[in-house]
Amino acid sequence: MRIVLVLRRLALLVLVLLGVSLVVFSMMHLTPGDPVQLMMGQAGHVSEEEVEALRHEYGLDLPTGQQYVRFLSGAVRGDLGNSYKHKAPVAQVIRTHLPATVELTVWSLVLALLFAIPVGVYCAVRRGSAGDWAAIAGGLIGVSVPGFWLGLILMLVFAVWLKLLPVTGRMDHFLAFEPITGFYVLDSVLHRDGAALLSALKHLALPAITMAAPMAAVSSRMVRTSMIEALQQEYVLFARAKGLPEHVVLAKHALRNALIPTITVVALQTGVLLSGNMIIETVFSWPGIGRLAVLAIEARDYPLVQGIVLLYAATYVVLNLGADLLYGWANPKMETQ
Repeated sequence: MRIVLVLRRLALLVLVLLGVSLVVFSMMHLTPGDPVQLMMGQAGHVSEEEVEALRHEYGLDLPTGQQYVRFLSGAVRGDLGNSYKHKAPVAQVIRTHLPATVELTVWSLVLALLFAIPVGVYCAVRRGSAGDWAAIAGGLIGVSVPGFWLGLILMLVFAVWLKLLPVTGRMDHFLAFEPITGFYVLDSVLHRDGAALLSALKHLALPAITMAAPMAAVSSRMVRTSMIEALQQEYVLFARAKGLPEHVVLAKHALRNALIPTITVVALQTGVLLSGNMIIETVFSWPGIGRLAVLAIEARDYPLVQGIVLLYAATYVVLNLGADLLYGWANPKMETQ
């Protein structure tokens, strides 16, 4: 069953990427602004012949349909073209900025789950208590507050007033080292550099908390709802009747089954963290894919924008596939359905 599911989702991935590529290609070419004019405008006075030569070099003088076919044929071979702004292959530019986004996403996910699961379980067990109502109110606030506003408030409190945390970049410049993996926290550990590790964690704190807050709010409410339903099932009552300790009943029997619907939410929210971080990365000047996409859109860098959006689309499909496979771990009976 798992092999069939994987093959089905891989086929779906191809169709999704094809549709996304067509939409993003059309939207970028319908957006006002000429990338060649933007590039030449920065170079001062240039002749019309130089503009046409550059447009021919990038294939922008071809009909729109032919440009799309050219892009699609290159993408099938793994060639996403060259970035107009960075004068380098799109895949290379994305690969350079991807570790920063992945590191921020992973830490945001860890923070969100470390908060959401215990709080959700507590609220389900203590349903109707003051702590439960406080968590519900906090969850509503977490979902309602815009990320950029929360980021600015955190910057104001922890950077401007308390002067405890930095607000931009990934690490203090004077502590820079030769990256190994591109993940600064891991690289600091591999280099055995305590000062660099502390600096990397400090720079991660504010953007990670900002991104984790809405996910923690949504996930904690989902865990609470699922746990309340699970605690009313007969297998939980039977486990308690056997005299099992309460923590075993909650963790092994109730929580494992309650995580089944939560897995879908977490997978989708992880995709949001990866692809919806443009504003957060821009606010904190975080050199990741989100900020790269914003700058590419401003520069009308068609190949780079298309490459980033395709990466986002593939990430969503893969995460949903991972969620489906995790269903089998959480509830083996679902594999046979």
